[in-house]
Amino acid sequence: MSGDRLGGAVIETERGRFFVAGTQARFVVAPARVTKVPGSRLGLALIDGRVLSVLSLGKKGAHMLVCELGGQLIALSGLTVLRTGEIGDPLETLDLMRCFQVAMSPAPPEAVSQGPHEPG
Repeated sequence: MSGDRLGGAVIETERGRFFVAGTQARFVVAPARVTKVPGSRLGLALIDGRVLSVLSLGKKGAHMLVCELGGQLIALSGLTVLRTGEIGDPLETLDLMRCFQVAMSPAPPEAVSQGPHEPG
């Protein structure tokens, strides 16, 4: 892809740096209070006046990135947005659909929280 420029966001998680395409990334917000959904790896948060599903990519992060997936807005937590705009030679692209599919699989008992938690 050398020389190609793609619009999107570069994020950093506990697992490294990734590219999120501009076709999916919508806006960046400060971390919000996330309520865990019992029996799920997803959480819920009130963001910009809307209750959104939250997919955690890690325990700590300076931002949340709201993305569109299948016509629905979801928030990604546990990340820091390093930059947005045109990106040359992007890093590995974050596969949002795969992340969401993993999150929708049954959570192991130790992953189920008893209630709300503050973002890391």
